[in-house]
Amino acid sequence: MKLLLGAACVALAGSLITACTQDETEGLTIGTGKCVPMTFTAGTAQTRTSLGDDGKTVNWSENDAIAIFAGTEKHEFTATSISGNTATFSGEAETSDTYTAFYPYMQATSLAGTTLTFSLPTEQTAKSGSFDNNMNPSWAQTTSESMRLQFKNICGLLKFSMTGENVTKVKSVTLTDNDGKPLAGALTLNTANGTVSNAPDGTATLIKLTAESFSEGGIYYFVVPPVSGLFASGLTLTFADDAGNSFAKKGQSQALIEAGKVLDLGEIAVGQLVETWDGTTTEEIMPEGNTYTLSKPSQWAWLVEQVAGGLSSTDMVINLEADMDFGGKEIAPLGYAANDGSSDDPKLSGFWGTLEGNGHSIRNLKVSGKYRQAGFIGQLNPGAIARNLNIVDCDLSSEFSVIDGNIKGVGGLTCVAIDATIENVTVSGKITLTQIGGYAGGVVAALYSATLINCKNYADISTTTSSPTDNNLAGGVVGCMGEYPSDPYCKPAIMIACANYGTVTSDRNGRIGGLVGELPCLGLKYQSYMVGCFNQGKVTGPGSISAFGWNPELTLPLKAYGCYNVGTIEKSGGTGMIGFGYQNENYYLTGQGIYALDSQASSDDATLVGMQTSSTYCGTVTDMNSDAVVTALNTAIDVYNAENSSAPCNYKYQKGATYPELVNESINDGDLGGLGSTAHW
Repeated sequence: MKLLLGAACVALAGSLITACTQDETEGLTIGTGKCVPMTFTAGTAQTRTSLGDDGKTVNWSENDAIAIFAGTEKHEFTATSISGNTATFSGEAETSDTYTAFYPYMQATSLAGTTLTFSLPTEQTAKSGSFDNNMNPSWAQTTSESMRLQFKNICGLLKFSMTGENVTKVKSVTLTDNDGKPLAGALTLNTANGTVSNAPDGTATLIKLTAESFSEGGIYYFVVPPVSGLFASGLTLTFADDAGNSFAKKGQSQALIEAGKVLDLGEIAVGQLVETWDGTTTEEIMPEGNTYTLSKPSQWAWLVEQVAGGLSSTDMVINLEADMDFGGKEIAPLGYAANDGSSDDPKLSGFWGTLEGNGHSIRNLKVSGKYRQAGFIGQLNPGAIARNLNIVDCDLSSEFSVIDGNIKGVGGLTCVAIDATIENVTVSGKITLTQIGGYAGGVVAALYSATLINCKNYADISTTTSSPTDNNLAGGVVGCMGEYPSDPYCKPAIMIACANYGTVTSDRNGRIGGLVGELPCLGLKYQSYMVGCFNQGKVTGPGSISAFGWNPELTLPLKAYGCYNVGTIEKSGGTGMIGFGYQNENYYLTGQGIYALDSQASSDDATLVGMQTSSTYCGTVTDMNSDAVVTALNTAIDVYNAENSSAPCNYKYQKGATYPELVNESINDGDLGGLGSTAHW
């Protein structure tokens, strides 16, 4: 996902030209050491301190003050008049052969050689369509021969607007670097090359924009220094009210700030402002029958403790009535006791009930303990249901180190789902697998005899272990998919209308795929199904890789209907392998209406890798979004529905902006599949 969604860099118009007139400089003796009156005049309207109506021009304001350094001595010059294209500054300074000017006066600290030290406030006042006076620093330098000052912008601007019913509740917007780097406070400017750096004592890691009220659709700006490496891993904007409730918007990709330019983050939909968890507080809630209605992360933390302590989740209903922000604080998966690191296998009870998310979001979830099965929920047991939930900006991993034959891994929603139902779940953030022989999946690590409907992954998934011969499995949506080997839960695993947009990467000899990492051979009683699913994410690694899945047992565990891959499939150290991937010539994937692009051929070719059936179709890249391909994909879904009326696919493809997109025909709610643009945030 790229951060600069619709980003535009626009040069701040014009450089300020200021000069002492000939009359003002006549009779001055350089180097007297005495302060004498001087006047600097700005001869153009394109100056420093507030944006004009065009959003680009920067104009002087009344009573602006600049610092004039005569050598190392600092002097204040004040704007005494602004008329048309002219701003006049008056003050006193020693005569010198060189003058260095800085705006605003109050932020200038010192000048030593070519190092100009200044400060950028951590709190900036929001002004719709502009920025606060005395906030946008600039500098200029002149010699006694010319006495002309050409001001240059030191910082860049970060531009955004807000939309949604929660905008009127916002009182502050805080900007932070995802790596925690300083971005305000004490800074230095190298006047020889224009480089801006953090001063040794520059430790301010945020800039807060405050206002009595923000307006929906209003344009707002942060003034940000162009420090090297800033926002290398992206940035976060946190919208907060006076009570401390907040909504955070996090970008994962690099954002480049340049002096004198505007970086436009576009319009941001402000979600529900909620309490951020402190990592320790728990709040007891009283159920109504078996229903627990939660609105705070502290209440979720309490329920996790109760289930781990023996509270039965059989027939339990968890009803979310608000978003929850866990603030990046460590929490145990539901169904697990908290693991302080003293045990490699804490007690797991799993979850037997229903989690109803009601479309709410779980934000900034962090799980990194030594859990065999890591995720928001450790394991969904037979009959469990989880639906209508977004997991946003998660950071999930597991350091579980026991090597045995039991299932272990990490998934965005859950590690394991056995004969459970998961519907309408979206995951973003990052998922990391370090376990030897473990599974990783954007939504579920291991899907056994369970059903997954309309689930999407935007998270980046990576696997790494200590040995190059270790074998990990990872898939963009599901790490491993197949039937559970024991009755009464043995039945097909079904994945309907699911998509992956995130990257899947392994640096070891693993099996990874855009949708599924592995199709295991367990009981071999049933064939599993993948219907109306697609991959748009990049998959890369040195082991066995594919768009849809890999099967080591040379059996027929999966039938696919109406599926496609347009993601880049790369194999490190070898040629690209696109499509479905196979390790052995006997492997095959059956089904109908399955498309993939093959980078081993020309860029306009589509092919089917590992396909053993004449009922499948292929075409060119330009054909992928054609009426013919969309029809073929939907025909394949119809064939599946005719064969499997007990678990129908209610989704159909339509032509999208670039590739076919999915809509739910049963509710006709528009685009549910073409969400690629949202991955930028």
